[in-house]
Amino acid sequence: MRISNFNKFLTKNKRTFNEAMKMNGFKIVVDPNSEYTYIDTNGKVLESIDFEFEKKGGVIIFSTDVNAVDISSNVLYNKLRQVITSILNRTFVKSKVDKVMKKHEDVFGFTIGKFVKGRYKAEDGSIYDENSTSVEIIGIDSETLLKVSEDIAKEFQQETVLVKDYQKNSIYLSKHD
Repeated sequence: MRISNFNKFLTKNKRTFNEAMKMNGFKIVVDPNSEYTYIDTNGKVLESIDFEFEKKGGVIIFSTDVNAVDISSNVLYNKLRQVITSILNRTFVKSKVDKVMKKHEDVFGFTIGKFVKGRYKAEDGSIYDENSTSVEIIGIDSETLLKVSEDIAKEFQQETVLVKDYQKNSIYLSKHD
């Protein structure tokens, strides 16, 4: 079949989601009394879902590179340890985050990703480019979010981590003790 004939075939044979489901042996029953109806009676998927978490959660953004925390008073040894720790943090980021999340019973689901490319300006005006990782947690309160952020800062040997708190609609820096 030539491409122009194929395009004509596609435009003539458009199907709704419900038709496609029926063709594959599935049947969708829409209950108009249901609190959450995702497909209307015409077979169109609704774009809005009427559900909101009571506890909003937030996002914790942190660097996997260690450079602000001194591991040793010896300058050369400190730099070597920072580089090695940074490599280990990058390599084991998922397992380290999992370790932190296991400590918190209120955390049931979270997303790990590289949502942003972190840069910051030091006091001397230098711009630093870091490997940043983000963890989004939905369904926890602000107090739990703060505790998780403190544990992440400690686990990744960070002086501070950035926290976006959806519950309080605020952004702040968190650090461990």
